[in-house]
Amino acid sequence: MTDAVIDLTADQPTGDTQRERAWPVTDRLRILSIPASHPYPSAVWPDGVTVLADPTSPWWPHPALEPAWLERHRTTFDVIHLHFGYEHRTARQMTDWISSIRSISKMLILTVHDIDHPQLLDSRPHFEHLRRLLDAADAVITLTQGAANEIQCRWGRTASVIEHPPLGCPTTARPPQAQPGLLVDLRSPRPSLLHYDEIASGLEAVSELHGVDVTVLRGLGSRRRRLGRIQFEPTGPLSHARFETIIASHAIVLLPYRHGTHSGRVELCRNLGTRVLATDVGYLAEQSGDVFTLAASESELASISSLGEALDRHLTMPALSAEPPDELERRRRNIQHQHVEQLGRLLPDRPVPARPLPDHLDAACLDAV
Repeated sequence: MTDAVIDLTADQPTGDTQRERAWPVTDRLRILSIPASHPYPSAVWPDGVTVLADPTSPWWPHPALEPAWLERHRTTFDVIHLHFGYEHRTARQMTDWISSIRSISKMLILTVHDIDHPQLLDSRPHFEHLRRLLDAADAVITLTQGAANEIQCRWGRTASVIEHPPLGCPTTARPPQAQPGLLVDLRSPRPSLLHYDEIASGLEAVSELHGVDVTVLRGLGSRRRRLGRIQFEPTGPLSHARFETIIASHAIVLLPYRHGTHSGRVELCRNLGTRVLATDVGYLAEQSGDVFTLAASESELASISSLGEALDRHLTMPALSAEPPDELERRRRNIQHQHVEQLGRLLPDRPVPARPLPDHLDAACLDAV
């Protein structure tokens, strides 16, 4: 993670209420990231760029999506970088917000993480938001070429492709244990995830037929129980380090997505050396193609034969290793370099940071992503 996020209230007590934060005016280039405290946005900017801390805690709903907030704080930032967290806004509100950006003469960078929105059953309102944002953005980024092609086809806008930054910590990444095991995380009620009942028949039969131990993480309101080789664990919010440990202790993570575009879970498993079995949605395979194989559709996750064949393929493959720390760092630096290049194109008269490469890297690696 980059340490460029500046939180001026870190020594203040935290609570459930949201509080405004204030930032000083500085000569450094200042990014208003919406949001800033999520692992992805906090990983993409290097030292030398000031990423303003989220003005409230928790960050959602983000106050900077209000035109009045932008007007009040216009002197505290130079560029807006919008990632996600705007699905609750109406089309009119998004139009007004875009107009307010223009009225204060700020640049907008848009990263399209999701085309099919994971928090919505019906993504059509999100498509309307994307149409407006893509028309207005000064620079557009997405994570895969497939998503960039879809953006071009749907909305006629060219997007730069910058891969998902590593999420695994180099100091804690560890290979999976030798004992095969399958992890299914169903704690989130988000619409993009299939329910356990939709995959139960295939999962329960396959776990017995193939001798695979399965751990299913459920919300805290559920009951700890065991059904054959399946262990159900009521689990609340987890620290990033604890979640890494859980993932790395399993040979395979099952991602039963109903719909989606990209996935931070895929990236985390890639970093930690855990294989992924997922439904064929969005551009997950392109995001990290050599780490996992896919079931062809969500219905196949309920199919004993299809799920069994997929598990057999995984379990007979050579064990993966966690990405080496120097490779994680190389990728992070490449991604940060590419984001800085976006600033250089948008602000040609403004100096942008040129972070030196470590001794074991050369400039050619910057073209590898």
